[in-house]
Amino acid sequence: MRAFKTKEFARTARKEGVAVDELRNVVKRTLGGKIDAELGAFLIKQRISQGKGGRRGAHRTIIVFNAKDRLVFVHLFGKSEKANLSTIEERAYKKAAKLIVGLTEDQVQALVHSREWIEIEDDGKEKGLSE
Repeated sequence: MRAFKTKEFARTARKEGVAVDELRNVVKRTLGGKIDAELGAFLIKQRISQGKGGRRGAHRTIIVFNAKDRLVFVHLFGKSEKANLSTIEERAYKKAAKLIVGLTEDQVQALVHSREWIEIEDDGKEKGLSE
């Protein structure tokens, strides 16, 4: 299973102080079957910690999750910002999820090479963009 974050997600996470280790924790929880909300069409919503404070009251992340081969962090928002995606946002992310799930390995590699996606490695490294 490969995990990625979009360039826009990475910017927001950096601004909000969400460390890559917290993203790895979300990946582990997801792969372990602990999913906070399934939105359908390959979309899930997970709570994400801000470090020491735990997951409660921190952030929410929208993830495109294809259990066969990839997980992509696409959106991050603070719980205090909003409780859920709007109907319009949810529709847009579902459309994007269908496209993301349909990408070939060559297309995924091209996204990493162009630095539009950053791969989250298990060993503490990231590919695609220096943070």
